[in-house]
Amino acid sequence: MMFALEFVNFVYDVREFSSKTGVFYNTPFGIRKNNGFLFGLSSGIVPGDFYGGGIFSFRGVSLEAVAYRSGEVLLTTDQPEVIGRANFLSGKLSLRMVWERGNFAYGFKTNFFYAKFLNFWGSGGGIDAFVGYFGEVLGYFGIKNIFTSPVIWNTGRKEFAFPEVDFRLGKDLGIPSIYFGFKYSPDGRKFIFKRDLFLSSSLDFGSLSLFGGYVEGFPRLGLELKRGNYGFLVGSSYHTDLGFSFRGGFYLELR
Repeated sequence: MMFALEFVNFVYDVREFSSKTGVFYNTPFGIRKNNGFLFGLSSGIVPGDFYGGGIFSFRGVSLEAVAYRSGEVLLTTDQPEVIGRANFLSGKLSLRMVWERGNFAYGFKTNFFYAKFLNFWGSGGGIDAFVGYFGEVLGYFGIKNIFTSPVIWNTGRKEFAFPEVDFRLGKDLGIPSIYFGFKYSPDGRKFIFKRDLFLSSSLDFGSLSLFGGYVEGFPRLGLELKRGNYGFLVGSSYHTDLGFSFRGGFYLELR
């Protein structure tokens, strides 16, 4: 079963999934002020997994909704013996505020999450904060779950998503752009520290863009087709044991 708090930091945006460059791009998912709508769909590594989400942004205020439905989870005894099947459901609703001052953009995001498995359900919330720099070098620093985000289940059980540091740098070299960064956070299940280094690149040929990199320990690749103020994206990740997983997306910028 998907760990409930893995959903707290779930990302459906194709650029972010494939290369962690989404925060620098001028779409509703980016941290700079922009107006528009972005919608994403994706399949999971396990057959039957479904992810989807959308974000509407206007004058620095954004409303984001994301949903996840797992494939069938087998319920077994200790022998083991399959005694049933079920799906894990989860959703997140977020409100984001962004301000700009010169080359800097900064803001925060409040989150509310809900999860359900069989007759068990839980809910919780949290706050993220971030700042970005858009000069000759692109920079981003964010902290998710600043105050440690809880999910409280109807059984009384509590789970916690601990603060997660996210740091990124990028440089536009013309057609190619290069990015690198890392994430660092305790894991609430085992109280060990998670580390995620990444290195990625983007090649922009006008209406067509290729992007990808080495993200979360595995290669990823994405493609974007832009037409006027809208575009389509697809990205994939390959895991040596679990095979391919995919993201697909559509965005519309309001001008």
